[in-house]
Amino acid sequence: KKIPIFVGGTAFYFKHLKDGFPLTPLVTSKIRIYVNNLLALKGKSYLLKELKNVDPIRFNMLNKNDIYRIKRSLEVYYQTGIPISQFQKKQNSEFKNIVIIGLKRSFEDLKTRISTRINEMLNSGLLSEIKDLFSKGYNENTPAFKGIGYNEFLLWKSRPWYDLNDIISLINKNSFLYAKRQMTFFAKISDVLWLHPEDDLDNILNLIFKVDKEI
Repeated sequence: KKIPIFVGGTAFYFKHLKDGFPLTPLVTSKIRIYVNNLLALKGKSYLLKELKNVDPIRFNMLNKNDIYRIKRSLEVYYQTGIPISQFQKKQNSEFKNIVIIGLKRSFEDLKTRISTRINEMLNSGLLSEIKDLFSKGYNENTPAFKGIGYNEFLLWKSRPWYDLNDIISLINKNSFLYAKRQMTFFAKISDVLWLHPEDDLDNILNLIFKVDKEI
């Protein structure tokens, strides 16, 4: 028998692979433009106030700086008149007998490895890459610049009193907080089999053989 293996990805993808995807509706370009205009004219605070009024459940769930999901939540409401939180019921997943194996390190170990990885990115030319992208006209509206490692340099651009060490510290902080959020999200997924990535090889193989027999 052949067993498909999915490697990598965030907790979001694995949760929905296991449980199914939300039945959220499509939104027209007219609604998207309307919400973007609200943001441009009235600002993020207005969108948050609107979301709190129409969907307090979603409002309490969201990171208040996650402008993409704030806009998406309002778009769905304006399109349908129904809060997006009401659409969060999942379909039955097409996949059965899913086994999720997670790799778990201590937070201190994660901090060290994140810091090492960021230094490697800088040594590989991250700063030159950022400057080149700025020179080509990419800015805060570019989707890629919303990611950790890019977004912090936008802050540097708007706050010239920051130095490179401040930006590196901020990337480290945001990367670690993201890792913590991922672990929190994974904790909500039932039946994850956790391993330390440097665990004894025999223990890892025994677990894999056990999983193979179960599915």
